[in-house]
Amino acid sequence: MIPQMNPPTVYIGIASPVFFYQALPLQIEFNSEPELLRYVTPEIGSGTGDGTGVLGSGQVMDIIRHIYLGKKPLSVKQCTRCGGVIQVHSSPRTAAIRAWDQRWARGCRCGGHWEIQKCS
Repeated sequence: MIPQMNPPTVYIGIASPVFFYQALPLQIEFNSEPELLRYVTPEIGSGTGDGTGVLGSGQVMDIIRHIYLGKKPLSVKQCTRCGGVIQVHSSPRTAAIRAWDQRWARGCRCGGHWEIQKCS
């Protein structure tokens, strides 16, 4: 006779690009979505998704290198998971910068994959 299996515990994780910008440790209440981690997927060129852009200027910011790419960059890589944007071509100067860029060459820090977007 085979004993009946208990159903596995359901695990719930936090997957928000805003999570990376919060000071740790976070105090989160079980079974409720924290307001500080709510996120709206941005459109290309808007920067933050709410139409105001970075600091209200409408500029797009590279989420890996933390540099401004301008209001309408010609081509960018956008994460398919969190919607983060990075520049396609970089000009690395030092070995440390090249190593940092290589760390994020295949995918976003949230675990998503990059997709090249051409803006017009």
